[in-house]
Amino acid sequence: MESERMPGRKGVLMNQTTLDPLHLDCEELAMLSELLEATHANLLIEIRHTDHRSYRNELRRRLELVERLIQRCQPQPSTRGTESEPYPYEQTSGAGGV
Repeated sequence: MESERMPGRKGVLMNQTTLDPLHLDCEELAMLSELLEATHANLLIEIRHTDHRSYRNELRRRLELVERLIQRCQPQPSTRGTESEPYPYEQTSGAGGV
């Protein structure tokens, strides 16, 4: 099966499955958050105006997914004690720490 390239993205395959984390800079994260918030608002309106139960259920499923994505885009509160303490999985340099 031949893979299609995504427009404007060099080397990214449309049907490529990856488990690598998505890394976004601040501008990209802000744009993603705005798009998700707009989609959330539109889904709420569409759910309200939908008469068909099965379609409404599908919209609710999508709404829940969008809400999870919005939560993942929010800044997470720091669970670290102080800024000088490394995360448990961070390695410090050999002699003397940081």
